[in-house]
This record gives sequence, structure tokens and C-alpha cells, in this order.
Amino acid sequence: MDVAIYLKSPTQDEMQLHIQHMSTLAKTRCLLCGEQVQDIQHWRRHMAQRHDSQKQLVQSLAQSETLLQAHVARPCCWCNVHFPKSAREHRRKCLPLLQLCLYHDLHVSGDHARATDGGSVGPQLTTGDDAYTTETSGTPQKYRKGMGKGAGKAPPKAKRDRDQEAEDELMMDLESLDEETVRTALKTLVKTALRHEHQLTILEADRSYVFFLDTTNHGIVSMLIQASATWNTKFEEGTVNTSLRATLWGVLLMEWKARLEKIESDTKVLQVAETAGWATRSPLQWIYNEWNPVQKKALPSSRDNLTHEDAKKAVNQLITNTAKDNTVHRFQSLRPLKPDLQAEVITMVLTLTVHQQAAAVYHDLDLLANNCAGKLIGLRLRRERVGKTALTKELERLQI
Repeated sequence: MDVAIYLKSPTQDEMQLHIQHMSTLAKTRCLLCGEQVQDIQHWRRHMAQRHDSQKQLVQSLAQSETLLQAHVARPCCWCNVHFPKSAREHRRKCLPLLQLCLYHDLHVSGDHARATDGGSVGPQLTTGDDAYTTETSGTPQKYRKGMGKGAGKAPPKAKRDRDQEAEDELMMDLESLDEETVRTALKTLVKTALRHEHQLTILEADRSYVFFLDTTNHGIVSMLIQASATWNTKFEEGTVNTSLRATLWGVLLMEWKARLEKIESDTKVLQVAETAGWATRSPLQWIYNEWNPVQKKALPSSRDNLTHEDAKKAVNQLITNTAKDNTVHRFQSLRPLKPDLQAEVITMVLTLTVHQQAAAVYHDLDLLANNCAGKLIGLRLRRERVGKTALTKELERLQI
């Protein structure tokens, strides 16, 4: 039987009986061994387990000329399915058609082998009264294990089988795509990823703050490094009872509170703050600064000063309100906090919940943002900004 003739011209009247017979056979049984198959996934798993020598041909079916030239109409004359998508995609999922194309490719390779070495290679598909006839043609000459017992309960799929099945499906899909289609798909994926990343950046700008901490002697970076090391030691011992972010956040707030209280009686520190342009006396107030991109430094803004009492109140309320569970989602340094840290400034990011319970926290942080009260611990605080992330810039640089 020349399978290629039937695949290309299945609509001829004299071929209808053969088509019906082949399709019925290929829907339920493997054409190579006669074992029952339930669906396309079961057949692929069966081929991988029982016919490993034909694995390469199965994986390359999507590029098979036999499959691409096979006649497929709606409804499909091979599986009687009125497929909703393109005929090209249906070809890769039609079990009878895939089996017949595989048989044809094996038959062709078998003829080539016999022509070169005289051997007998490849399966021999028959449509008469032999082992692979339908039920209307009589009893098969030889039963295999499981034949004639019905489908029964399908065995559960092992995870490895499911993974292999998904990988084979993906490989068949990818191999059938030309270079231009793959490039178009990649461009679409990149655009989608960039849009998604931009939306996440907008969300992060609404709920995140950036902390710039000086590593000078009057800062608290050394305290944070020590707290991080202590926490890691306890973590290895299994004795930690709080998260690292809560530990570092607590150290920062408690030290900030202590220094705000200390400056009230420390005239030397107060004099330094006044000389540096951080604060004014009578009454004690803290100046707001804003970053000047031209001069590349912070300069006094036109915003009204923050009173010392309001600054203390804001820090105290932060200690109370952020102690609640699930308020602080992230407080992390963008560089590892290690003793050998070499940097003039480290950057830390604070991310809060968007729930109503954090409304007071947002208010107090906005009050302290860009205010010189943070200079007591070497801190400059501001809201996160909407901008391109490193991943976004890398994707744009690739220009796929």
C-alpha cells in the first residue's frame, strides 16, 4: 500500500474505504505494534517507551514533508474532528494522520536501507486480514497483552512522563515554525514583558521608598552590618524568631529615635546640624532638601520646615505601626551587608503593603522624605520613582 497516495488524495471515491479503515485503525492502535492507544498524548508516551529507535522521526514529524503535504479539510477526513484552528496546527494533533505519516517516513527509510544493504527494515502495515484488521474483519491472528480488554482505567501519568510529553509537544511546535515566525513571536513576548515590567514599576513607585545611607562614621551602616551578621548566625543555629527585614528596620528606627531625643540636650551635635544647614533653632526645625541634578547635590527646597516634635512623632508612629504583621513586605539592601563593604553610600528599599492598615505609615514616611532629620543617622529618604529597571534596559538593548 502506498500511503503517500492516500495522504495526498483522500477525497477520491475509490479510496474512501481505505481511508475509513486506516483512520479507524490509527485512532485506537499503534500502527507499529498494534497496542491500544487512547489519545495523542498516550501515543507519544507509548512511542517514547516502546519504540525508542523511532524517537527521532517522531520528534521531526512536524517538519515532515509527508505531513505538510497531506490533505486536511474541515471536518478532518482522518479523525472526523471539526477543528476550530488552522489546518497546519491540526496536522500536529491529528493522531491518525500522524501515525500514517510516521509509517510512510519509516517505510521510505526502510526502502532506502533495503536498497543499500538488502536488509528488511521498517514496519509492514497491512489492510487485509492480518494482525491489524478492524473488528469487522475478524479476530487478529495474535493477541498482545492488554488487547481485547477495553480501555479500562487509565494509569496515572508520572511527573517525568508529563514533563517529557510537554517537552515533545513544545519541540514539535517550535520545529514547525519558520525563522520569521519565531522572531515575530519573540518580539511580541519582549513587548509584553516590557509592558508588564513597566506596570510593576508603577506599582512599586506607589508603595516603595528608597533609603540612601552614608557609610561615614556618624551613619548607622556599621550597626546594620553587625545586626545582619548576628541574625545570620542565629539563623544557622535555628534560633531566629523574626525576619531579617524586621530586624534591620527595627535597628534603623530605634537608632533614629534615640538620636532625635539626644540632640535636644547635645548642643555640640545641634551646632553641627545648624552649621551644615540641616536645622534651625528657636524653635528646632528640620529643613527639607531636594536633589539638584545640575549641581548633583541636595539643596534647600521651598517646602516649610518640619518641627522637631513632628519628626519625633513620625518616627515613634513608624515604630508602632510597622510592628503590625504584613505591613513591611521588604526592607533590603541592594548590596550585601558585609564588613568589607566598600562604598560611600548604600541603597536600601522599603516596600509596604497596599492595604488600608498602612495609610498612617505612608503619611509619616512622606513627612520625613527629603527632610534633614534623617541626617542624624546619615539618611536621605525619598519615594521610589517610575523609571526603567535594569532588566528593561537589557531587553531594549538586545533589539530582538
